[in-house]
Amino acid sequence: MNSALSGGRVQDVPDMINYVVKELKTTYNATIDFNNDWKLATLLIGANNLCGACRNDSGDDPDSYETELNNVIQMMYEQIPRVRLNLLPMFNIGQVPPTPIPFIPIHSIPIQSNHQSNHQSNHQSNPIQSNPIQSNPIQSNPIQSNPIQSIQSNPMI
Repeated sequence: MNSALSGGRVQDVPDMINYVVKELKTTYNATIDFNNDWKLATLLIGANNLCGACRNDSGDDPDSYETELNNVIQMMYEQIPRVRLNLLPMFNIGQVPPTPIPFIPIHSIPIQSNHQSNHQSNHQSNPIQSNPIQSNPIQSNPIQSNPIQSIQSNPMI
């Protein structure tokens, strides 16, 4: 069972625990003995708190995070009998290798019909060559500092 929330922070985990308890007692009550069966919970939390700490969100400072995490661990052991907690640390983002292809949010790319693309290709050169690794549309216009604006304003993407 997965009770994770996209964008979840440590402050959201109590709601996730409540959801798990409710599901174990209702949906899974025929297959799981809530009080006597062993359960394994895996918790990977903190990356979104780290983002908040960069914005000086007082609820995401290291001391608040530690307090909330300790409260979550205590709540889990109090609410779910015979649970083993697999607490995963946040990964070091510095160890993630960079991608050679620029990040282009799909939802911000305007869709054009073939007629528009053919018409525009006759009047201006295509800033993206056949190999997207060699030609970065974000770097093609150094005047614009916002990469999203650069992508959205490029009619050839």
